[in-house]
Amino acid sequence: MNLSRRIVLLALLIMLALLGLEGFSLVSTSHFERGEEEFVVVGLIAYLIIISGPLAHYTGLPVAAIELSMGVLASYYLVPRTRALDLLAGIGANMVLFMAGAEIDVVLLRKRLRSAVSLGALSIIGPIIIALGISLYYTPDLLVLTLAALVATSAALTYAILQANGLVRTRTGQTVLAAAMFTDIIGIILLNIATSGANPLLLLYGAIIIIAILIQPLLSRIEGLQFETEIRLVTMALIVLGAATEFLGIHSVLTSFILGIIVSETLRERRLLREKLEGMAFGFFAPFFFVTSGLMIDPSLLVEELILVLAVGVGVFMFKFIPSYMYLKRRIKSRRAAALYASSLSPLLTVTLIAAQIGLDSGIFDATMYVVIAGSALATSILSSAVSLIMRVRSQYLDRHFF
Repeated sequence: MNLSRRIVLLALLIMLALLGLEGFSLVSTSHFERGEEEFVVVGLIAYLIIISGPLAHYTGLPVAAIELSMGVLASYYLVPRTRALDLLAGIGANMVLFMAGAEIDVVLLRKRLRSAVSLGALSIIGPIIIALGISLYYTPDLLVLTLAALVATSAALTYAILQANGLVRTRTGQTVLAAAMFTDIIGIILLNIATSGANPLLLLYGAIIIIAILIQPLLSRIEGLQFETEIRLVTMALIVLGAATEFLGIHSVLTSFILGIIVSETLRERRLLREKLEGMAFGFFAPFFFVTSGLMIDPSLLVEELILVLAVGVGVFMFKFIPSYMYLKRRIKSRRAAALYASSLSPLLTVTLIAAQIGLDSGIFDATMYVVIAGSALATSILSSAVSLIMRVRSQYLDRHFF
């Protein structure tokens, strides 16, 4: 597709999004009866989600970044957060963390443990310094949650990009993926530390995880049953165990992440089940989470704090990019192009947005802090995509640089 046609299509899609939001503004001036506003808002967000897919395709940005941007645009048009939207977004957050846990290849992580720990440790030094600076500027109480938001790398997005370019099985790709898994795990642990108080009932958490481990073998025995039994088992486990752990004082996303790790090996063997779960998670629930994350951003604060947002976003990206490139080039002996490309796959995304939402809803973060954290996640996603695009453009035959 030539550039002019791509620009025309992008302009058309943006115009359609704006028309939908303008239509909402006109309708919202009328009086809504009970339940009507819920229906209209969810319908509008669903409309924006549909447009986000083609926009992501034509811009080359991750669809999650486009959905986050759509949420910011909806916030500008004063689209409210409703209970139905929050419910869908909450399920989406748990589904996203479950699928992120499912990307954790325990065998690969064990095989590349030394490289994963080394590269992961190098990549989180900079974010730790930035988190310390932010917490000292605001209040030290923000430190642990800010660390959780900034140290994690989106392992699911890293895996998807590596797989799309045929790099998952290369040494460079496996090292970067293992490091992303390691930092994701660190981020989830920090997130739980930041949000869990002292509670004797936490002792029951181990029992809940043991139950999940005992349920896991059932997945290999129920293939072929009617009514998508395996999908129901997974989703009900997420809902029930997530609710139980919320009662124990642990955020449900931690349980979702652990459940994903527990069933990861089964999902790798059961490709059809994995595809069904991915379709449900990223095709329906996850977009509501990402759009809602953007909807919680105050556009006026984003403009006011734009320099700080860019400084944090660019700082985190460069602090992850440079050590990764040097490690891959010197220790893994990766080719220069491979090292540059793989080092760019370090965006903040899922864990960062979840940490920001939890921080805002719990009162740990104020609206400004939320804007800084969520905005930096968007900035790193755009930077990561830009570097990847530049590398693809420079290499007419990409495979020659990696194999």
